[in-house]
Amino acid sequence: MPTGAYMAEIFRSGVQTVPRGQTESARSVGMSRTQALRIVVAPQAFRSILPSLGNQFVIAVKDTAVASFITVPDLFRQAQKLAAATYEPLTYYLISAVYYLAVVMLLTALLRRLERRHTRYAI
Repeated sequence: MPTGAYMAEIFRSGVQTVPRGQTESARSVGMSRTQALRIVVAPQAFRSILPSLGNQFVIAVKDTAVASFITVPDLFRQAQKLAAATYEPLTYYLISAVYYLAVVMLLTALLRRLERRHTRYAI
């Protein structure tokens, strides 16, 4: 899965959303490029990329089930093995689905909380 490319694009677009004047202002008060990026640009960019970044993390979690078909051992692969051994596929697939649902819901709740926290202080 091209997760790395998507993440790079998310970060690039987030940095581009910060107005150029912000960087210029930071540089004019004597900050180095690194300081301007770390102190001025990154916090503003983080606010704008948080929803996309969260979605990408959730997609990565969901894709682990797809990757199990390419012999990457994970929860779904273990459910397949147990279902084949016991001839009870519904039980084990349902258990793995509940685990995936719990993880995705937990990630979604955490991301929603982070978004609320960071947008509360937005200008």
